Amino acid sequence: MYFIMSVLAVFAGVCFAVQGPINTALGKRTSVFQAAAVSFLGGAVISGIIALILRRGDLGQIKNAPFWQLIGGCYGAVNVAVTIAAIPVVGAALALTAIMFGQILAAAVIDGFGLLGSPKVNISSLRIAGIIFVAAGILMIYFGSQEKKEGEKSTSAKNGRGKAIIIMFLAFLAGILGAMQSPTNAALASVIGSWEGTFVSFIAGFVVLLPITLAANKGRLKSMTKVGIKWWMLTGGLCGVGGIFLNIFTVPSLGTALQVACGMLGQLTAGILIDSLGLIQTQKVKINFLRVLGVLTIACGVVLVTAGNLI
Repeated sequence: MYFIMSVLAVFAGVCFAVQGPINTALGKRTSVFQAAAVSFLGGAVISGIIALILRRGDLGQIKNAPFWQLIGGCYGAVNVAVTIAAIPVVGAALALTAIMFGQILAAAVIDGFGLLGSPKVNISSLRIAGIIFVAAGILMIYFGSQEKKEGEKSTSAKNGRGKAIIIMFLAFLAGILGAMQSPTNAALASVIGSWEGTFVSFIAGFVVLLPITLAANKGRLKSMTKVGIKWWMLTGGLCGVGGIFLNIFTVPSLGTALQVACGMLGQLTAGILIDSLGLIQTQKVKINFLRVLGVLTIACGVVLVTAGNLI
């Protein structure tokens, strides 16, 4: 069961890794916040339709859910907006690196204290070792992303180190909120159902992002028809639906720390692939030894955290 759930959590990470560049491409033609709002609106429509078709939960039970369970999508909204802003500045893999530092630290605290409705998980030596491996892998990918290409400066240097440091710090904070999102949504899903919980999460994120978008765009939305938008730029919400649903589905079985670690493995593997091939209109970044070693180290960390759960 742990293996199946872990694979699903890895795939959730892949969904989020693909979502970031898609939303970034849309953000370049509209704005950061408008792209995030469109992504959340699309996710709300898709998850709402699925919930209506399946009818496995009961949205009416939302009245029995405490307020804190209703705002998981707000955490996701911040995460998506920061990711869209960060990728053009520091690249997909480096942006995910900072986000994941926040995620792994927050996830360990959530598990250790049983916060946000999560079962309290004893912090065994294997779990601690696994988290250290994950953190070490993230550092390797960070330094691997900082290496200069032949005849070129790194992405961070190109955009100014000061700006890159601020973006990385905001991404770290967004990662903390990202770790809080999964157990919050899972707690809500236990009351109203998984797809219904996914729908409410997207609605909450959209409600937060819409007024911010209007304020940033001086009271109006930018045209979606005159800026060369392609159909795939509107699929960020679909990727988000897959990622959030799989997180809701797997976190009760895996715990927050293991679910986050598996998600990181999927995100970073997909992020490095996207960077190295220049997919989804991202800047092409050369694969190097440190980046590959980082992913392998994170994989070892996931195995250790899993083993710690089984003991």
